Amino acid sequence: MRRLWLAGAFVLLVLAMPGPGVQAQTPVVDGCMSAAVVTVPSTGDITITNAAGGIQVLAANGRRCGALITNTGGVTMRCAPSTITVTATVGTPVIGGGTYQLGPEGRQLWRCISTTGSSTTVAITEAVLQ
Repeated sequence: MRRLWLAGAFVLLVLAMPGPGVQAQTPVVDGCMSAAVVTVPSTGDITITNAAGGIQVLAANGRRCGALITNTGGVTMRCAPSTITVTATVGTPVIGGGTYQLGPEGRQLWRCISTTGSSTTVAITEAVLQ
């Protein structure tokens, strides 16, 4: 049984190797073969309050391969795409110091809101298709 498993693993390894003259490419995020990593906004972190409807942290971008929403403050916040109304109880929680990784869903507009009366800050890093 072990020999059969090893033989299967070897066949998969050989099939995954590029042929002569073919350069292997590793997708950066969700099928993107070449992406630039950009920190948004270039002016610094975005302040997140408990304003109704949340604060926009990512504009919609069909060329975005993925993004990281990093809570650089100490207060928990919630984030959601524009298809969901983010509130202090609705959306994905991101604790202070935590990061939420977005794949293809990161192409949508995203908003975040503080879960308390105190504000927090967020840094955005995105991979954009070249």
